[in-house]
Amino acid sequence: MGLRYILIDTRFYDGLHPPLPLWADLAAQIADTPGVRVVEQVDGVVVVAVE
Repeated sequence: MGLRYILIDTRFYDGLHPPLPLWADLAAQIADTPGVRVVEQVDGVVVVAVE
């Protein structure tokens, strides 16, 4: 598909919407994944770049 960016609404990663993980856990996975990084965060929406 050639995706370059993913938008993630962190409000759904609160532990109340299974099977989604907590945002802190997902953010840690993003930080540890090569080629993936958080670019910006605005009003609870995170822009993640995928290289």
